[in-house]
Amino acid sequence: MAVSNLPTFTQNVSNFNVSLTGTNVDTLGTNTYGASFTDSSNVNGARVTSLLLSTNVSSGNVIIYVYLVVISTVYPIGSISLPNGTGNAGTAALDALNPTNMPGLPVDNNGKPFIHLASNATLGITIGTSVASNKVFGTATIENY
Repeated sequence: MAVSNLPTFTQNVSNFNVSLTGTNVDTLGTNTYGASFTDSSNVNGARVTSLLLSTNVSSGNVIIYVYLVVISTVYPIGSISLPNGTGNAGTAALDALNPTNMPGLPVDNNGKPFIHLASNATLGITIGTSVASNKVFGTATIENY
């Protein structure tokens, strides 16, 4: 079994919020118009334990691309179809880390999926569908090692 020099518990928990709007869209693997959940205190790596998505788009689904950026390289890790009105007007936000939405993620001791961030990586989202003047909102919980 490989030995890790990372602490076994997190040192700092932070919540980050982003919003995306407009008609500029990206394709999977690009982040020209995306937004990143950045944390300058991510020195030893981090774990994304929650990624909630919502929108006020009233018709049609919105395609959301989830990606990691390491230095300047974009690594796509998921594509999610966000139903209109998700997280708006009394409906629940979408849990992007749910295995239905993003299969293949590692799970913690409680069975909850997470995304590991290396010390030089950031998590980002971008839209693959125009939302015009509406918005897509993302909230991530990131725990630094």
